[in-house]
Parts: sequence; structure tokens; C-alpha cells
Amino acid sequence: MRRVVLVLAGLLAAGSARAEDPRAWQHGIDIVRMPGGSSLLLWSSSGMVPTGPGTDGNWTHDVFVADPADPASARPLVSAPEAQEPVSAATSADGRLMVTFEDGWDTPSEVSQRFALYGPDLAPLAPYPQLVADGGHSGHVAAAGDRFVVVYSDGWIDGGGVDGLGTGRDVLVKVFSSGGRELHRLTVAKDRRDWWPLVAASPRRALLLWQRFQPGRPTARLMAAVLDPATGVLIRPPAAVAADVRLYTYAVAFVPATGRFVVTGTTGAGAGFAALVDEAGRIVARRGNLLPTVREAKLAVDGARVLQLTAPTGGMVFSVAGDQLTPVSVLADDHPWQGIGAVAELDKAGAAQVFSLSKGGLIVRRLPPGLPAQPVGRGLKETRR
Repeated sequence: MRRVVLVLAGLLAAGSARAEDPRAWQHGIDIVRMPGGSSLLLWSSSGMVPTGPGTDGNWTHDVFVADPADPASARPLVSAPEAQEPVSAATSADGRLMVTFEDGWDTPSEVSQRFALYGPDLAPLAPYPQLVADGGHSGHVAAAGDRFVVVYSDGWIDGGGVDGLGTGRDVLVKVFSSGGRELHRLTVAKDRRDWWPLVAASPRRALLLWQRFQPGRPTARLMAAVLDPATGVLIRPPAAVAADVRLYTYAVAFVPATGRFVVTGTTGAGAGFAALVDEAGRIVARRGNLLPTVREAKLAVDGARVLQLTAPTGGMVFSVAGDQLTPVSVLADDHPWQGIGAVAELDKAGAAQVFSLSKGGLIVRRLPPGLPAQPVGRGLKETRR
């Protein structure tokens, strides 16, 4: 992120502690299932052993790839002089892998949202650098059947946001074929200071999720919309999912076993929440007063179970059955998550393998099966509408 880098360089010169932004070492991680059932782990880092920003203050992340069973096998997948981060990846139904990221290298604007496309053997089909949008940033991708849905921010407004660094301006989405051909482009939100958009997809629909700036407040309004990737039309326009969410502290995933999306986040008061959303964008269940969630930690899905990492340590597993969303166990651990990127895999016994980024490099933790979930605060509440 060169925009933040310019601020970071000034802070370095001033000797401010705020210069110790851990995202300058590593930022963004994803895990994808490949044809045949294997998985790939991808993350953005300033080296296999992170070195942090360069002497000029610029961030220098490459995209690394590894077998989750052997993270030490990691190798660079995308390399360039400026940062390619945070990485987001998805696999289409016909086995193509799209990897997208904000890129500061050789772009007419400060940054561009770019991508590369690979076959099941990681042979490049559309090699880096392919363009999503010049000036685009903070993008994420999901696969809806044989289509890739990339949602991203455009523009920047100084002031506000984390450490007063500013916010994005607009949220846009592009739909690509599994061969990388652009099919649709749509502006989802314009001139509202909306940014950090996430996406999850079923075979027919994509749920877009992002934060909206609230003047004078340290929290955001959490917004959502539903896209039909086949037509490129919003079937549900932007609407608030939560009125008060900590910046960047939310996540979304699709649960194929039940045909529902799960949205989680943390309020400004520090309480976790979860919502169950159908493919039409209707909230069919909501839970509050949960353990707080972790910034930029993705949800892990296995069958009808969903794992959310919790702050400062551990995780919580939900079960999804019809229109019911039920916390079933809490996984204990003593490692404090860093909030710059984490993913996990659940196994059938209820244990989790977590891959978390840090200034020191990739951290791998195994969380044993958890204890039954207990109410937090005034208890758990479920509502349907």
C-alpha cells in the first residue's frame, strides 16, 4: 500500500511508534481448495522471513504459496519491486485459480488492483500483471461457479479511519470468466467513503460486505449487497448489516451444506456478533453478545460448521442448520492473534489448524477440540426476519 507507505515513511523520520505497523512485514493470507481435494496456502510477505519496509519506506511484499501441510515448502508465486498485498484467492468450478491483490508496482496511479490466473498445476494461464482496475485497491475475490467476482475499493480520502490515515471512497465489483475475460462491471457504492470490501459466493450469488465511514466516530457501519454474477446486477441493494463495527473487524463466508452466508464481526463496544444471511440477502438469524472477533481473520467452513477466531486468543465454532446459527464450542489457545491476516482449517474432530501472520513470519497453531460454548454478557440471542 503505497498510500499508507508515504505516511509510514514520514512517521519513521519522526521516530513515531506508529511506524511499527505490522502490515509492513506481512499482510493478507488466504487458503483455497484445489481440484482433487488438496489445498493451497497463499500470503503476502516482505520475504519468507519478513524484512519489513525498504530503506525508502515502501512496502515490498511478494505473494508466497505453500502446501498447508508443509508451510516450509513456500515459494514466491508473484514478485515485483513494490508490494502485492493483501492477497485474496479463489478457485472456479472448472479448476482455475485467481489470485488478486493491491499492487504498487509500475502503475499510472498510486496503486492498481491486479490479478493472475493459474491452472490446477499452477501453470500461468493469464500471468501477472493482469488488471482489475487502475487505482483500485483492497480487493478480494470469490468464485461463483465458473465466474470470479472481484470486489474492490477506488479512490482515497485522507483523514479518519485507523490512525487517521483515511478511507476509501467507492466500492466496485467486476465479474470475470474463469479464463480471465471481464464480463461485468458495476459501481456498488459511490462517494460514501466506503472501503475494505469482502466477498463470499455461492454458485448463483455473491454477498458483498464492506465498511462505511461514520463522521466523528471510530467505528464503521457494516454494509452488504447481493450480486447476481450471471447478469452483473445487484438483486439486493446496499443495506446495513450492523450499525457499529470495529474497522476491518468483520468476515463473511458461504456454507454450501446449508445454502447460507455467515457474517461475523465485533461492535465498537467489543462484543462479537454473527448473522445468517440467505442468498436473497435476508438476515434469517442473528446472534449477539459473543466473544470478540479478530481483525482480518477469515472464517473456516467444514460441512455445516464455521470457525471464527476470537480476540485475543482462541476461536469459536458455530453450527448452521436451516435458519439456525448456534455457537457450539470455544477453542482455547494462548497465542494472541495479530490482526494482519489469519486463516484456518477445521477437521472432523473439531480441532483447527490456524495460519496467522506476524512481524516474525507465518505462525502455525493447532487448536484442540473446544469446550461447549457459554453465553457471554447478557447471553446469546437469536432473531429471525
